[in-house]
Amino acid sequence: MIEKETVLILGAGASIVYGYPSGNELVNQICTNLKTPYTDRDFTQQIHTFIDLDFRPKDTITFRNALANCAKDTIDEFLTTNPSFDKIGKHAIAMEIIRCEHQLKLTESGNTSNNWYKYLFTAMTNGQNKIDTFPNNKISFITFNYDRSLEQFFYTALKNNYHGTPDEIIFDILKKIPIIHVHGQVGKMPWQGENFRHYQPSVDCDNIKKGASGIITINEADEELPEFIKARKLILNAKEVIFLGFGFDSTNIKHLNATGCFQQKKVIGTARGFSDKRMRRLFEDFRREVKVSSLTDIDIDSFMKHHTDWM
Repeated sequence: MIEKETVLILGAGASIVYGYPSGNELVNQICTNLKTPYTDRDFTQQIHTFIDLDFRPKDTITFRNALANCAKDTIDEFLTTNPSFDKIGKHAIAMEIIRCEHQLKLTESGNTSNNWYKYLFTAMTNGQNKIDTFPNNKISFITFNYDRSLEQFFYTALKNNYHGTPDEIIFDILKKIPIIHVHGQVGKMPWQGENFRHYQPSVDCDNIKKGASGIITINEADEELPEFIKARKLILNAKEVIFLGFGFDSTNIKHLNATGCFQQKKVIGTARGFSDKRMRRLFEDFRREVKVSSLTDIDIDSFMKHHTDWM
């Protein structure tokens, strides 16, 4: 069990091992799947899906071409200067994230390397034989990701680790685990309310609409949104803050630290692939916002095993 008040702050890199794209890969996937031949009658299936979602082919192609040629690494950066594309951008994001919802990639049989969810769950259940002690773990999650892989992993792991437990009990347990999606998520999970969608890679219009409705774009994100207020309260009450797979975008950091909640906190995390120059700049840029104790250039699973004291 995790007994020290800890907050994990998750960026895109935290979900890549489970089949989700990085920011740049998401842009490439959207542009590839919305690419259209020269003749209207040869529209791709994705273009036809967007027609069914009430987007004109001309508007979809205009959005796709602008995104493909904007010279930006992420769709968030693109939408920042192109807020008129927010609506279609949400649907494009939802389509690609939902397409990645494969249960097998969350489990041991489908993911045998760098499965940090598994290590986390093992730590949270270490020495605990009853499911009702699971919410006693002093850990919470703030994620900038739209995907729901962590929630689905917890559901699947609890369902099978405590075999025979009814869904109603598992749902009640999961409601007690703080997971804040500060930029929204591609639809509610079954225990999160009505109009939910199951974890599955079905990109029909209904699922895409549900997914898009749950997304908060960079233009809509604001430090006074309920999600950010809840996130800052979690940080304020934590003894340790761990960044995993995070890109350290300055706007995101400022939204999180709007009330100075990082003061006097131990802040550690991963900085996978960061050059020495980028690392030095990162420490300089965020020195006033966040006092980072250490960042390590290793994968998340290795970080968990060697830089936490959970087990």
